[in-house]
Amino acid sequence: MELSFNVSTVGADITLDTFEYSKGGGSWGTLTPIMNQLNDYETSGKVWFTFERPGDWATDTYAGIANKYWIKLKASAIGGGYSQPKGAQAWILVYP
Repeated sequence: MELSFNVSTVGADITLDTFEYSKGGGSWGTLTPIMNQLNDYETSGKVWFTFERPGDWATDTYAGIANKYWIKLKASAIGGGYSQPKGAQAWILVYP
């Protein structure tokens, strides 16, 4: 699978290296990217990462939105020069 983003405003001084997926019941599992081209959102335009679909990926409720398959990206470090990246679009590609 591929998760892609169109970054409209680049970020700075952030390290995104924790990827998680919903396992249901508020539980999260670790998602290991096969290829990571997110560049910590410091590049504008299309960025992406690919991953193998987890066998125990389950729908859950997050932020009041129910019955969705969730992926969460977390920062392990945010520096003093941090600026928030912003996306204009996101999409997922499902490979057979």
